[in-house]
Amino acid sequence: MKGIIHIHSEYSHDGKVSLENIKRHTIDAGYSFACITEHVEDLRGDKLNRFIDECEKLSDDKFLFIPGVEFSYSFSHVLVLGVGKNLSYDYENWPETLKSFKNKYLMILAHPYKARTKIVPEIVDLVDGIEVWNSKYNGKNVPSFTAFQLFQKTKLNRNELLAFAGLDFHKYSHFGGPFVSVVSQELDAKAILQNLKDGEFKIYSRGVSINPTHNKLPLPVLFESMFFAILMPALLFLNKFLSKIGFNVPLKEKIRNRI
Repeated sequence: MKGIIHIHSEYSHDGKVSLENIKRHTIDAGYSFACITEHVEDLRGDKLNRFIDECEKLSDDKFLFIPGVEFSYSFSHVLVLGVGKNLSYDYENWPETLKSFKNKYLMILAHPYKARTKIVPEIVDLVDGIEVWNSKYNGKNVPSFTAFQLFQKTKLNRNELLAFAGLDFHKYSHFGGPFVSVVSQELDAKAILQNLKDGEFKIYSRGVSINPTHNKLPLPVLFESMFFAILMPALLFLNKFLSKIGFNVPLKEKIRNRI
């Protein structure tokens, strides 16, 4: 059973698509579930409950929304999947909040090498996995070379650590990236989350297949990811140069949409 991870709807301040339209496009793409990860700071007051209610309302016997949130702490971002209305957290003490989530929810370190992101060791030690492939930042063909290196290094001391892939979806052009296929054929949040937590899934996109428990990439994927690890910083530098001389060309976005 196939699904997608790391999705933002209009409940997030930077999300452009409603949950209803996300469901429609996700079903059209052949997926059975979507793990929604709204920015937690956008769900204050009764908005969290409204978000959970709409996820439940739109789920049926053919499609499932799994609600989650995205926390940010010291420039690290953590996806927390499987939350409910009873979610309790302390805005002033993120480390203790995340510690209280361990073994309660599925936690994934998101886009660890996105610009202005820092790796916080105590956070890495808490999560179930690392998002080695974020198609918004890494493109839709191959995972991040640097994020996979972090995964390899961390897995030496934490063999249970898993590799994950997410879309970081905010708008329609972000569709078409990596998806996961879980072992379970039961359209049930607990069963799917347990599969994800146990590593009983695989990551796919455009002919690429990744086992979340393995710490090595297939050689063709490895070489291509190394190439784009060099290309993206070069595009960033070129973007800055062109901006200084009066040209505003979103080269990185164009390349990511093509790859």
